[in-house]
Amino acid sequence: MSPLHSRIAPTPSGYLHLGNMYSFVLTWLLVRSSKGTLRLVIDDLDNERRRVEYLQDIFDTLDWLAIDYDAGARSVKEFLETESQLLRLPLYEKALQKLQMQGLLYRCVCSRSQIQNWYLQHQTPQENQHLYPQICRHLSLSETATNQEYALRVCVPTQQQANFWSWDWQQGQLTAQNYEVNAMIGDFVVRKKDQKPAYQIASLIDNDLYSFNCIVRGIDLLPSTVAQTFLANQLEMNNLNAIRFVHHPLLLDAQGNKLAKSQASTAIKDLRQRGTTQKEIYTYLATKFELPNANKIGKLEDILDEFCAKNA
Repeated sequence: MSPLHSRIAPTPSGYLHLGNMYSFVLTWLLVRSSKGTLRLVIDDLDNERRRVEYLQDIFDTLDWLAIDYDAGARSVKEFLETESQLLRLPLYEKALQKLQMQGLLYRCVCSRSQIQNWYLQHQTPQENQHLYPQICRHLSLSETATNQEYALRVCVPTQQQANFWSWDWQQGQLTAQNYEVNAMIGDFVVRKKDQKPAYQIASLIDNDLYSFNCIVRGIDLLPSTVAQTFLANQLEMNNLNAIRFVHHPLLLDAQGNKLAKSQASTAIKDLRQRGTTQKEIYTYLATKFELPNANKIGKLEDILDEFCAKNA
């Protein structure tokens, strides 16, 4: 396997939990087994939810579990001074301006409650309620702006396709994936009402800036891969064909719901305070990766050894 260059990209909106560790350790294993490089990229554009204690938890948790990386900040201070996404706003804005010049953006003044009411009035099936109903498509950017807050959405052309490579690392297979953007994510937001670039833009530009060739995400972020593939094509980013996307299954709680940062029972910080050891977490993750000899694992390097042996 050629060296993989990837990232772990936590969001400082809560304390990291076991689901985050599953994704981060899987990324670490894929990178280290390929003799590649790993970068820490913290998604911190959401100022309302970003808190210093959550930032500190990222560094504490990675250090405690010995998840090393090759590039990126090593402390909260260094991150805020040199690595914050807020420092890359000009890059995100440049991409938005290019989309605007192509006539792909429109203003959206809808609130969540307005969209939900639209769904109710039109008896929209539950499976389609993640799609924006194009209420504001008529609001072009050239019209006189009002004092009303608005987001910017991408006008996704009908039957627009997104193509990318999906990597099944367990089988060692690359598969060409093709999704219709409208059906998967619809007209999505690229600038929020607070005038900050949205996740889809920031994540895409960061991935391109750092030349990652492997992106590891939960399967719940498949729509983001579709959205960002669409944007990459519009922005003429030529490295898309070099990227392998891994969409891993999610860890679920006893009720079958995905683990969330609001669940203190699975937060690494709380597990540590209750006396959970690194070995117990390593064993748990090794079991989830279906590695042999999971009960004999005592450190992260043991998981790597088993991982390499299983996938040799």
